[in-house]
Amino acid sequence: LRLVTKSGKSVTLKNVAFGELWIGGGQSNMGWTMEQCYRGTTSRLLYQKEIDSSANDDIRLFRVFYHNSEEPTDDVANADGWNTAQPSTVAPFSAAGYFFAKELNARYNVPVGVIQSCMGGTPIHTWMPAGVMDEAVGSSTNAEYADSRLYNGMIHPLRKVTARGVLWYQGEGDFNSYDVNYGLLMKGWRAAFGRENMW
Repeated sequence: LRLVTKSGKSVTLKNVAFGELWIGGGQSNMGWTMEQCYRGTTSRLLYQKEIDSSANDDIRLFRVFYHNSEEPTDDVANADGWNTAQPSTVAPFSAAGYFFAKELNARYNVPVGVIQSCMGGTPIHTWMPAGVMDEAVGSSTNAEYADSRLYNGMIHPLRKVTARGVLWYQGEGDFNSYDVNYGLLMKGWRAAFGRENMW
Protein backbone atom coordinates (compact mmCIF):
# COMPACT_ATOMS: atom_id res chain seq x y z
CA LEU A 1 0.00 0.00 0.00
CA ARG A 2 1.71 3.20 -1.19
CA LEU A 3 0.70 6.54 0.31
CA VAL A 4 1.77 9.70 -1.52
CA THR A 5 1.46 13.25 -0.16
CA LYS A 6 0.68 16.31 -2.30
CA SER A 7 4.36 17.24 -2.12
CA GLY A 8 5.35 13.87 -3.56
CA LYS A 9 6.68 12.18 -0.43
CA SER A 10 5.67 8.56 -0.19
CA VAL A 11 5.46 5.76 2.33
CA THR A 12 5.00 2.12 1.37
CA LEU A 13 3.33 -0.25 3.81
CA LYS A 14 3.94 -3.96 3.25
CA ASN A 15 2.03 -7.04 4.32
CA VAL A 16 -1.25 -5.13 4.67
CA ALA A 17 -4.45 -7.11 5.28
CA PHE A 18 -8.08 -6.06 4.92
CA GLY A 19 -10.76 -8.02 6.74
CA GLU A 20 -12.40 -8.32 10.15
CA LEU A 21 -11.12 -6.34 13.15
CA TRP A 22 -12.22 -6.97 16.74
CA ILE A 23 -11.19 -5.65 20.17
CA GLY A 24 -10.83 -8.11 23.05
CA GLY A 25 -11.55 -6.32 26.32
CA GLY A 26 -12.37 -7.18 29.91
CA GLN A 27 -10.66 -8.85 32.81
CA SER A 28 -8.46 -11.89 33.30
CA ASN A 29 -10.75 -14.18 31.31
CA MET A 30 -9.92 -12.23 28.15
CA GLY A 31 -6.27 -11.88 29.15
CA TRP A 32 -5.81 -15.59 29.89
CA THR A 33 -3.24 -16.66 27.32
CA MET A 34 -2.83 -19.80 25.24
CA GLU A 35 0.29 -20.69 27.26
CA GLN A 36 -1.60 -20.37 30.56
CA CYS A 37 -4.10 -23.11 29.68
CA TYR A 38 -2.86 -26.30 31.32
CA ARG A 39 -4.10 -29.89 31.20
CA GLY A 40 -4.03 -30.87 34.86
CA THR A 41 -0.44 -29.80 35.58
CA THR A 42 1.71 -26.85 34.60
CA SER A 43 3.97 -29.19 32.65
CA ARG A 44 1.24 -30.05 30.13
CA LEU A 45 -0.19 -27.28 27.97
CA LEU A 46 -3.79 -27.84 26.94
CA TYR A 47 -3.33 -26.19 23.54
CA GLN A 48 0.24 -27.11 22.65
CA LYS A 49 -0.81 -28.60 19.29
CA GLU A 50 -2.88 -25.50 18.54
CA ILE A 51 0.09 -23.26 19.33
CA ASP A 52 2.50 -25.38 17.27
CA SER A 53 0.22 -25.30 14.20
CA SER A 54 -0.89 -21.68 14.55
CA ALA A 55 1.11 -20.10 11.69
CA ASN A 56 -1.38 -18.11 9.61
CA ASP A 57 -0.66 -14.82 7.82
CA ASP A 58 -4.38 -14.05 7.76
CA ILE A 59 -4.65 -13.88 11.55
CA ARG A 60 -3.18 -10.68 13.01
CA LEU A 61 -2.67 -10.10 16.72
CA PHE A 62 -2.02 -6.86 18.63
CA ARG A 63 -1.51 -6.63 22.41
CA VAL A 64 -2.08 -3.39 24.31
CA PHE A 65 -0.26 -3.58 27.63
CA TYR A 66 -1.33 -2.09 30.94
CA HIS A 67 -1.53 1.70 31.05
CA ASN A 68 -3.81 3.75 33.27
CA SER A 69 -4.32 7.47 32.83
CA GLU A 70 -6.27 10.21 34.57
CA GLU A 71 -7.09 11.76 31.19
CA PRO A 72 -7.92 10.17 27.82
CA THR A 73 -4.78 9.57 25.78
CA ASP A 74 -4.56 9.75 21.99
CA ASP A 75 -1.84 7.18 21.42
CA VAL A 76 -1.27 3.63 22.61
CA ALA A 77 1.48 3.98 25.20
CA ASN A 78 2.62 0.39 25.44
CA ALA A 79 2.06 -2.38 22.89
CA ASP A 80 3.98 -4.92 20.86
CA GLY A 81 2.49 -3.95 17.48
CA TRP A 82 0.82 -6.11 14.87
CA ASN A 83 2.05 -9.68 14.46
CA THR A 84 0.93 -12.53 12.24
CA ALA A 85 -0.15 -15.68 14.02
CA GLN A 86 2.74 -18.06 14.71
CA PRO A 87 3.73 -20.07 17.80
CA SER A 88 5.80 -17.25 19.33
CA THR A 89 2.97 -14.69 19.02
CA VAL A 90 0.00 -16.97 19.72
CA ALA A 91 1.38 -18.48 22.97
CA PRO A 92 1.27 -15.17 24.94
CA PHE A 93 -2.00 -14.02 23.32
CA SER A 94 -5.56 -14.21 24.67
CA ALA A 95 -6.90 -17.74 24.21
CA ALA A 96 -10.46 -16.44 23.75
CA GLY A 97 -9.25 -13.85 21.23
CA TYR A 98 -7.12 -16.29 19.26
CA PHE A 99 -9.80 -18.98 19.00
CA PHE A 100 -12.33 -16.36 17.92
CA ALA A 101 -9.99 -15.13 15.17
CA LYS A 102 -9.21 -18.68 14.05
CA GLU A 103 -12.92 -19.56 13.81
CA LEU A 104 -13.81 -16.39 11.90
CA ASN A 105 -10.90 -16.84 9.50
CA ALA A 106 -11.83 -20.46 8.81
CA ARG A 107 -15.54 -19.74 8.42
CA TYR A 108 -15.35 -16.69 6.15
CA ASN A 109 -11.87 -17.04 4.60
CA VAL A 110 -10.94 -13.40 5.34
CA PRO A 111 -8.08 -11.91 7.36
CA VAL A 112 -9.00 -11.38 11.01
CA GLY A 113 -7.28 -9.04 13.44
CA VAL A 114 -7.80 -8.96 17.20
CA ILE A 115 -6.57 -6.18 19.48
CA GLN A 116 -6.18 -7.49 23.03
CA SER A 117 -6.71 -4.67 25.55
CA CYS A 118 -7.65 -6.08 28.95
CA MET A 119 -6.45 -6.46 32.53
CA GLY A 120 -7.24 -9.04 35.18
CA GLY A 121 -8.92 -8.16 38.45
CA THR A 122 -10.31 -4.83 37.29
CA PRO A 123 -13.76 -3.36 37.99
CA ILE A 124 -16.02 -2.43 35.10
CA HIS A 125 -15.97 1.23 36.17
CA THR A 126 -12.33 1.61 35.14
CA TRP A 127 -13.25 0.62 31.56
CA MET A 128 -16.15 3.08 31.26
CA PRO A 129 -15.67 6.48 29.55
CA ALA A 130 -16.22 9.52 31.75
CA GLY A 131 -19.22 10.46 29.61
CA VAL A 132 -21.33 7.65 31.07
CA MET A 133 -20.00 7.63 34.62
CA ASP A 134 -22.74 9.95 35.91
CA GLU A 135 -25.27 7.20 35.07
CA ALA A 136 -23.21 4.34 36.51
CA VAL A 137 -24.16 2.50 39.67
CA GLY A 138 -21.36 2.71 42.23
CA SER A 139 -17.73 3.46 41.42
CA SER A 140 -14.28 1.93 41.69
CA THR A 141 -12.81 1.96 45.19
CA ASN A 142 -9.33 1.03 43.93
CA ALA A 143 -7.16 4.09 43.24
CA GLU A 144 -5.11 2.26 40.61
CA TYR A 145 -8.27 1.26 38.76
CA ALA A 146 -10.23 4.44 39.46
CA ASP A 147 -13.20 5.31 37.29
CA SER A 148 -12.29 5.53 33.57
CA ARG A 149 -8.51 5.14 34.09
CA LEU A 150 -8.02 2.02 31.96
CA TYR A 151 -10.50 3.25 29.39
CA ASN A 152 -8.43 6.45 29.14
CA GLY A 153 -5.13 4.62 28.73
CA MET A 154 -6.04 1.44 26.87
CA ILE A 155 -9.31 1.91 24.95
CA HIS A 156 -9.57 5.61 24.10
CA PRO A 157 -6.36 5.45 22.00
CA LEU A 158 -8.03 2.76 19.84
CA ARG A 159 -11.18 4.77 19.08
CA LYS A 160 -10.15 5.56 15.48
CA VAL A 161 -9.81 1.93 14.37
CA THR A 162 -12.74 0.54 12.44
CA ALA A 163 -13.55 -2.49 14.58
CA ARG A 164 -16.51 -4.68 13.69
CA GLY A 165 -17.10 -5.28 17.37
CA VAL A 166 -15.85 -6.01 20.87
CA LEU A 167 -15.28 -9.34 22.55
CA TRP A 168 -16.00 -8.54 26.19
CA TYR A 169 -15.10 -11.21 28.71
CA GLN A 170 -15.21 -10.22 32.36
CA GLY A 171 -15.33 -12.27 35.53
CA GLU A 172 -17.86 -9.87 37.00
CA GLY A 173 -16.13 -9.66 40.36
CA ASP A 174 -18.09 -6.43 40.83
CA PHE A 175 -21.45 -8.00 40.06
CA ASN A 176 -23.66 -5.40 41.77
CA SER A 177 -25.78 -3.69 39.11
CA TYR A 178 -23.53 -5.22 36.45
CA ASP A 179 -26.38 -5.24 33.92
CA VAL A 180 -26.78 -1.46 34.18
CA ASN A 181 -23.06 -0.74 34.12
CA TYR A 182 -22.38 -3.14 31.23
CA GLY A 183 -25.09 -1.41 29.19
CA LEU A 184 -23.43 1.94 29.92
CA LEU A 185 -20.02 0.58 28.98
CA MET A 186 -21.39 -0.52 25.59
CA LYS A 187 -23.10 2.83 25.12
CA GLY A 188 -19.89 4.71 25.96
CA TRP A 189 -17.66 2.61 23.70
CA ARG A 190 -20.05 2.86 20.77
CA ALA A 191 -20.11 6.64 21.15
CA ALA A 192 -16.31 6.83 21.43
CA PHE A 193 -15.81 4.71 18.31
CA GLY A 194 -18.58 6.60 16.50
CA ARG A 195 -20.48 3.41 15.67
CA GLU A 196 -23.92 2.91 17.13
CA ASN A 197 -24.13 -0.56 15.60
CA MET A 198 -20.77 -1.77 16.90
CA TRP A 199 -21.22 -5.39 17.93
